[in-house]
Amino acid sequence: MPVDYTVLREGNLVIERWTGEMPMAEVFAHEREQLQDTRIKPGAVGLTDARKASFPEANEVNLKELANLHGEAENATSISRYALVMSSQEFDKARMLEVFSRDVGLNVIVFVNFEAACEWVGITPTEAHQIIDGIPI
Repeated sequence: MPVDYTVLREGNLVIERWTGEMPMAEVFAHEREQLQDTRIKPGAVGLTDARKASFPEANEVNLKELANLHGEAENATSISRYALVMSSQEFDKARMLEVFSRDVGLNVIVFVNFEAACEWVGITPTEAHQIIDGIPI
């Protein structure tokens, strides 16, 4: 799976790296796994670097379903806000996810500027790059 993440700051920060073409089945599998990760504290923040990923199967229906996963009661964890850093080609799809996420109480903002996303989650771009570069894909 060309996605992985690490949990930092005693469970209060999640940093992900996505690369390559991502089938929606893999996206859903990753989200389900992460939602059961008890290392992540409720209210954590997340930074997702997906600038090198594409999501050709993403559409309104499956993005709404993806957002709804975060509202399920059986989730072991919840992230309060996510910064998604996307390529400009994937920006519009990610914006749909941003809108749908609001309905389940997840604060998602889509960025194309990595530095602005880092600032929003409270990490320096230098530190974020070091962490992302260390995530095996």
